[in-house]
Amino acid sequence: MEYLYRNGNIYYHNAVLYNVSFSSQYSGSRFIKILLPGNVPKIELTKSFTGYGIEGDNKYVGFVSNKLSMNYHGKMYRSSKPVVEDNNFIIYISEQDMQVGKITFVPKGIEISFNNEDNEIPFLVYMVILVPYIDKHVTNKDALKIKNKTARSIKKGYAIISNSIFLIAISAIIIVKLTDINALFDLIIAIIAIIASYAVRELGYSKYAKDTNAYA
Repeated sequence: MEYLYRNGNIYYHNAVLYNVSFSSQYSGSRFIKILLPGNVPKIELTKSFTGYGIEGDNKYVGFVSNKLSMNYHGKMYRSSKPVVEDNNFIIYISEQDMQVGKITFVPKGIEISFNNEDNEIPFLVYMVILVPYIDKHVTNKDALKIKNKTARSIKKGYAIISNSIFLIAISAIIIVKLTDINALFDLIIAIIAIIASYAVRELGYSKYAKDTNAYA
C-alpha cells in the first residue's frame, strides 16, 4: 500500500484518507493527531525529550524514540540511514530485522510504502513525525554530490591500514637504499605497496557504502 502526505492530508489513490493536526503548548510539547474524516482521532502523538508517546483509542500503544526506533504493541521497528535513490531521500523500515517498507521524501510531501496492513499505524507515525523534513527533498545536483561523497568515502580503519602500507613501503625503500641492495627491490616494493593499498582502500569504500545503507 502507498500513502502520500501533502499539505495536512494523507492520500490513498488520490482520495483523502486521513487529516493531520499539529499543535504545541507553552511548554514546547508538541502534539500530532492523525484524524479520520469527521475529526475523529485515530492516533495521537505526544512529544517528550526522548521521543513521541503513541496513543490509540485513548490508550498508550507505543513509543518512538528520537532515533526513530519504535515499539508498537510490543513489535520493534527500526529505520535505516537515509539513502538517495531516484533523486529522493529514502528511509527503509524494518520490523524484527526484516524490511517491511520504506519512506520516500518527494517534492512537497512524503510517501510511505508497505505491504502488510498490520504495519499501517507504525508507518503513519513515521510519516507525520518526519513532516518537518519534507523540504529536504533532494535535487539532481544534491543527489549527485551525496552519491559521489558516499561512493568515495572510506571506513577509518581501512584508511589507516592503507596509509600504514605506504609508510612501511617507504621505510623498506629507505632501508634498501642504505644497505646498497639491488635497486630493483625499490620498484618491486613500490608496486606491491600500490597494489596492496589500492585493494585495502577499495574494500574500505565498499564497506562504507554498505554500512550507509545498513539499518541503524
